[in-house]
Amino acid sequence: MTTTLRLVGTPSVGGDHIAPTDTNQEAVLSRRYRLSDQVVIDRLGDSLVAVQLGTDKIFELNETATRLVELLGEGRTAAAAAEAIAGEYDATLDAVRQDVVLTVEMLVAEAMIEAAVDGS
Repeated sequence: MTTTLRLVGTPSVGGDHIAPTDTNQEAVLSRRYRLSDQVVIDRLGDSLVAVQLGTDKIFELNETATRLVELLGEGRTAAAAAEAIAGEYDATLDAVRQDVVLTVEMLVAEAMIEAAVDGS
């Protein structure tokens, strides 16, 4: 079972990705995130399909990215979500934390999720 959290269909150069810096990683992991108001999601099997209403962009998230979005939706920090995923998929926490950071950064860049403010 894969622990890759990248969006399905997102190209990666040679299958490699650039690891986030420690400072950036901790900043991303310490935050809570929520689904953007402009995104509608629907579950299809183990995947999640997300549509941005303003742009009509459609994204499909793989099983582990779907699980990340679910955990973030429960109000967990990205770090807590990484811990849960590492346990559920029997993967190393360091590897999952890196994938969570990269996936969160990608989801934020695509305006699918946003950092939650207290009370949201």
